[in-house]
Amino acid sequence: IYEKLPKEYYHLAHVFSKSASDKLPPFREDVDHDIVLDQDSNLTTSPLYNMPIKHLQLAKD
Repeated sequence: IYEKLPKEYYHLAHVFSKSASDKLPPFREDVDHDIVLDQDSNLTTSPLYNMPIKHLQLAKD
């Protein structure tokens, strides 16, 4: 990591750790967010990026 990271960011090297990125952040009981949807909401699905139809179908199922 240090070969590619500028020196001014060395103190943030832990942010780029592969093992750290494989873990979820700690659960915080005092932080909880609800997503409230309107009854007449028309939610559609759309791909975030181009992917094969087979993959889209699998994601939809």
